[in-house]
Amino acid sequence: MKGKRGLTWIQAHNLTVTATRGQIVLAGDLYDHSNDHGGLHPSLRQAHNNRDQAGITSRTRAHLADAGYASAATFTTPSEGILLIATSRDTGQADAHTRSTDPDWQRMTNRLNNPAGKRLYRRRAGMIEPIFAQLFHHGGRQLHHRGPAAGTEITLMITAHNAGKLFAHQQRQTNRRRQT
Repeated sequence: MKGKRGLTWIQAHNLTVTATRGQIVLAGDLYDHSNDHGGLHPSLRQAHNNRDQAGITSRTRAHLADAGYASAATFTTPSEGILLIATSRDTGQADAHTRSTDPDWQRMTNRLNNPAGKRLYRRRAGMIEPIFAQLFHHGGRQLHHRGPAAGTEITLMITAHNAGKLFAHQQRQTNRRRQT
């Protein structure tokens, strides 16, 4: 993959994570593409499958994704629930000037620019960005393995992350019971 400034080539992975409001990771996948375009819908499908296997019957109401996932193909691929993908790297979507005149791109921009879309999309940063910080806090920014072992490493990190969320939830429940 090209490095950050595109001057060098590095061995790297992109990580796509699909998670709940409570920062429980439903799916996480590494891929070796420098952009995120192709990563969203496979992650959403895996999250759906994982949810089904776990016996979780609630359905996803919305998917919130950053501008790295923005593409006409991503906008038009069917998904469960509302799809909101930033169409500009500018956080003020109302000021976004889209380079494309594609009708699908314009529909997504309009969806983000209405008051309900803005309110919903504002939740994304607080839901997903802390997960990346929590995943890489202990092990550092880089994975320690390459090839298939990198996927195993990230799966282990996600499992530990989710277990930590579960233990914290159980501790809060125990404390609430003690207080009543």
